[in-house]
Amino acid sequence: MEIKRCWYHPFSFSREMLNVPYNIKMISVVIFFYYLGWGIVSPFLPLYYKTILGSYTAVGLVTALLPLFALLIDIPAGGIINRVSKVWVLRIALLLYLPFSFFLLSLKNIFHFVLFRIYHSSVSTPFWISADSYARGNAQKWKAAESMSVYDVGATLSLVIGPIIGGILFVYFDFSLLYAISIFAGIALIASFFLKDSEKHETAKEAVKNLIFSDGVYKRAIVDFLQNKLLVKVYSFVFLFRFCMSFVVMLLPLFLKEFGASNFQIGLVFGLYYLPLLFEPYFSVYAKNKRLMTMGLLLCAVLFVSLFVNNRLSFIFFHAILLSLLFAAIIPMLNGRIVELMPKEQMGELSGVGMMFMHVADFAGPIIAGVVSDAFGLSYMFLVGAMVAFGLVMLSLRKSFRTALFD
Repeated sequence: MEIKRCWYHPFSFSREMLNVPYNIKMISVVIFFYYLGWGIVSPFLPLYYKTILGSYTAVGLVTALLPLFALLIDIPAGGIINRVSKVWVLRIALLLYLPFSFFLLSLKNIFHFVLFRIYHSSVSTPFWISADSYARGNAQKWKAAESMSVYDVGATLSLVIGPIIGGILFVYFDFSLLYAISIFAGIALIASFFLKDSEKHETAKEAVKNLIFSDGVYKRAIVDFLQNKLLVKVYSFVFLFRFCMSFVVMLLPLFLKEFGASNFQIGLVFGLYYLPLLFEPYFSVYAKNKRLMTMGLLLCAVLFVSLFVNNRLSFIFFHAILLSLLFAAIIPMLNGRIVELMPKEQMGELSGVGMMFMHVADFAGPIIAGVVSDAFGLSYMFLVGAMVAFGLVMLSLRKSFRTALFD
């Protein structure tokens, strides 16, 4: 049966957001506290890496190491999480984040970063797969985009508030500010005990045993994923879109610093960059608007070109916000469609494979950005982004991709 999607004006949408399930609201709260620590430090992480390592290529490399190592555990983590309590996986991951800041502040060279990223990926990958699977599993099919947008707002709100707080606190604490990651992970751990865990699941021991002795966890997960042809097309699209988002977050603070911005200005601009993403739940009610997708991607390409040819601080500030607004319009379409295409009984397994697409994009973006920035200059990576965004425009106009994305 085809479900009719209603079109809401801004005032009626608030009722739709309030009507999402309790578990969606609660996981959004957990993610908010967890990500607030990251929000506080996020504008200064590329600067911290640059201070230690010296080149943009090295910054790109250490940024990309996280998704690179995460690739190795995406599928087995997804397979295990599909069988066990997602809530307890979240809690264990948050517990392991408590010493995170101490380790981060102890890094001195590339080798240290390699070891650190192995630990980081082993914690963050199960955390995000379980959080995403929990949210998708509790999202109502007929309000998938709305539910996932409310979930996303938890992270987005912390990334709006956090950098502004970080910009103020950095004046007093310098890079000791990085302790915020562990502090807020601890608060998120406390909040996670308010999540309801009503699913029937195996014990961790049974899940690992069954996974090891089952017929090839990687093979089974990938086969199930490839059989879902529409989901494959959507994630191929998501890969290119995520590539654009990944290098912007890395380059923005470095770009601002190069053109004379203060630490407070970097925090402020970084926070305001995420502000439009708070409108993601509103845009989610337009998740089936094909024209919005195509026009949004075309404008992204135009803004990337604009950032390539202009380097005034006020111009960067204005264009960063516009770019974020376009991301906010497009993300709900992709997230909602993924929920619609994933069978609930395969949510964890397919989320693991899907996370691989995102991790490859998150790996490629910083690596390419670092190499291009050292070879030609920071602004040239925006030209690469323009080409990728224009490629997405072309894909969105193809019949096969329009069917996968909307029908």
